[in-house]
Amino acid sequence: MRLVIGSDHAGFVLKPTIIDHIRILDHTVIDVGSSDEQPADFPDIGRRIAQAINFGHADRGLMRGQVAMTHALSLALSEQIAEGGGVG
Repeated sequence: MRLVIGSDHAGFVLKPTIIDHIRILDHTVIDVGSSDEQPADFPDIGRRIAQAINFGHADRGLMRGQVAMTHALSLALSEQIAEGGGVG
């Protein structure tokens, strides 16, 4: 399976460990950021995840962050944007 993974600046520390475990299970991982402690917006990362799935580069996506509700909402909005629906 091809998985795309992203995180905000609070979640990037754990991301390499998650990626290692996914690869041990013989899955392909596409990392779309963030890669440091610089502030990163969840909607931007969520959009990258959604686009990778929508364009057929990945089968599933995983978002790692500080607050579960925030990333669930951001991912939903990003998927809507990626599908051309916009927000508003």
